[in-house]
Amino acid sequence: AFFAGLRTYVAENENRGVVTADFRRAMEKSSGRKLGWFFDQWLHGPGFPEFRVSWKWNEREQQVTLRVDQTQTTNRNTPSAFRTPVDVEVRDDRGTTVHRLDISERTHEFRLPSHGRPTWVRFDKFGWIPKQLESIKQPSEWLAILASDDDVGGRMDAAAAIGELAAGERDFERR
Repeated sequence: AFFAGLRTYVAENENRGVVTADFRRAMEKSSGRKLGWFFDQWLHGPGFPEFRVSWKWNEREQQVTLRVDQTQTTNRNTPSAFRTPVDVEVRDDRGTTVHRLDISERTHEFRLPSHGRPTWVRFDKFGWIPKQLESIKQPSEWLAILASDDDVGGRMDAAAAIGELAAGERDFERR
């Protein structure tokens, strides 16, 4: 829908001046969805989401409980909760599973199946959401991401976190 929207936008606006509303109309036409909330939140409104993400493993139920808190201040009309889809990758000894989750509240708890204790859980793995992220992880999880993640951004985040842990600049929570 996104690329169809781009083609529509270019075709319908060739050789003329445009405004954001023209882009919105093209995207709504191609997706068949009303996108006013999206443009209001991401383009016209102030601020950006700030997430604090942690997870716990439930051996008995073979699932991860993922907690997502939005921590941004709401001064100057910044929303208390941004609405966005997010991909969360759960890596266990059988491989990776990506879960598409919808964030719309200040606090969410999601239950995600896993075949065993995850090696890692990555929130917004490829960094598609403009955000600030505090990701609570054990050092072993950061080391696994550094050693094996196929996303260079994840390896960079892990290297930075390990450096902060080594320098005593970062704490980690026990699960």
